[in-house]
Amino acid sequence: MTIYCKFCEQKISFDNQHVSERTGKKIPLDADTEEPHKCALRKLKHRKYFECKKGCGSQIFFDEDRRTENGKWIPIDKDTDEPHQCEGRSGAQEQDEQ
Repeated sequence: MTIYCKFCEQKISFDNQHVSERTGKKIPLDADTEEPHKCALRKLKHRKYFECKKGCGSQIFFDEDRRTENGKWIPIDKDTDEPHQCEGRSGAQEQDEQ
């Protein structure tokens, strides 16, 4: 029986060697490489957005693949998909005035 990812329709498989320590569920594997399946479409569908805490009001998100060299999360702007360049409260006031 062939199993496909419900998001990207790529062939996946499961085995007893790859199990999540947190949930105990089997981790989906790419059928060809038997490496964990990292579905970009699933990632987009389950992405959580946050309001910038510095007061500009922009929507941001965090991506596991986008961190500093020290491992810190980089806030990503929802609209540009680039690192968030916060303008603080003054940026929010300028947007309100327009």
